[in-house]
Amino acid sequence: MFVVIVVAIIAAGVRDRRRRWRAAAAKVAWCTEALYGWSTARGWRFHPGEATAPWRDRLAVGNRGFTVHCSASYRSPELAATVAICSYQVQGTRIVPDQSGGTQRSGSVKVPVWLTVVILHLPGAWPNLHVRRHEPLVDDGRWLPARFGELPSPAPIRPVLSGHPAFDAQVRAGSPAPEAARTLLTRPIIDAHLNRQLDTWSLCDNDLTLATERTFEPYALDRDVHLARWLSAALRRP
Repeated sequence: MFVVIVVAIIAAGVRDRRRRWRAAAAKVAWCTEALYGWSTARGWRFHPGEATAPWRDRLAVGNRGFTVHCSASYRSPELAATVAICSYQVQGTRIVPDQSGGTQRSGSVKVPVWLTVVILHLPGAWPNLHVRRHEPLVDDGRWLPARFGELPSPAPIRPVLSGHPAFDAQVRAGSPAPEAARTLLTRPIIDAHLNRQLDTWSLCDNDLTLATERTFEPYALDRDVHLARWLSAALRRP
């Protein structure tokens, strides 16, 4: 009986891995086709497969198995931007059958987390800044900022306080140059965070990045690009 149970657990694990691999492959194929259609309809240039741009390396910091599945870019005198569909892996719990016909937890499994990323490539020189909503530990024990990595900097990252009590209590901002970065946080940006219209974003090496945990949604991506453009206009120019 013990051998039968062990064999059943192993077989269930193999079937589960195959099912997850097929589901992930189907999702990559769908996202690639959908982003291709989105970019073609809007005059963007589509890029299949992995990207090697600096923004890719920043997002990959601290995120295991980070992959850029596809991306699209746009260049004009008014706008330089990139959008990308990415994923990385976290440890989840595997569920397997038990002797009574139910299920039980058995070990851990790698679970993909999908990201839709919008990057605006801003002209000029900007201080680096990372902004995120202050959250407690999530269920699997990860701190929220670890989802998008931190600012890569040889200098220490120090807190940036806006002077607005509600914003400073609800939002965490950090920069290697806090005095310069503080000037970027205008009242419209503070209000957008307090109204939950903004969540996590960063400005690093002149790249303004918004990353949202979801797979490709055409209308949501249009909204994200609009939000990124609004945010770039709301920043106080250095």
